[in-house]
Amino acid sequence: MLIVSLICILTAFVIIVKKRKKLTNKGGVKSWITPVCFFLIPLLTIMAYTFDFILFSGFVHWGMNVVLFVIAAYYTKFLPVPE
Repeated sequence: MLIVSLICILTAFVIIVKKRKKLTNKGGVKSWITPVCFFLIPLLTIMAYTFDFILFSGFVHWGMNVVLFVIAAYYTKFLPVPE
């Protein structure tokens, strides 16, 4: 299941990169923060589940997820509008 999850995440990231290259208004570096945060959340969860890190247990893991969600939500205003 771990390998399937990683393949799905990487496939989705490749699809987003291809779609973003077709856009005329790229949006700059700030427009990449939202998708990167949304891809880091499942990667952190997979790492916490797989390696059972003390660092990723409990409140720290959820706190990191909440911070990534807040950052991603803030930077949605910089996302390019598809034509």
